[in-house]
Amino acid sequence: MTRDNYFLSEQNAIATSDQVEVEDIALRLVARPAMHKARGQLAYLWREVMEYPAQEQMAGFDAMLDEYMFHHALRAAVSDPGYPRIARFMAPPHHWFGRDVPGSRWAG
Repeated sequence: MTRDNYFLSEQNAIATSDQVEVEDIALRLVARPAMHKARGQLAYLWREVMEYPAQEQMAGFDAMLDEYMFHHALRAAVSDPGYPRIARFMAPPHHWFGRDVPGSRWAG
């Protein structure tokens, strides 16, 4: 990647080669078996500490967990101080550059 082609759109300043690269790395991270296992453990632990969750909250629980996992995968993807990149984190699910990108609005 050269900085000459860093911006991928004249209309969208967020559409950068950094953003696409970070999302691609995060997509590979959340697909790993270890991440699936961690997601299962996380779901179990959250369900154990919630005393009386409302049904409407639980209806969105799995989607929230998916966003939570992807949010932190994005953070991991930019965590190399020797190769800093700029990326947006808090985003709804979207389709761009030929792929579906999960939401990342939940963090903690």
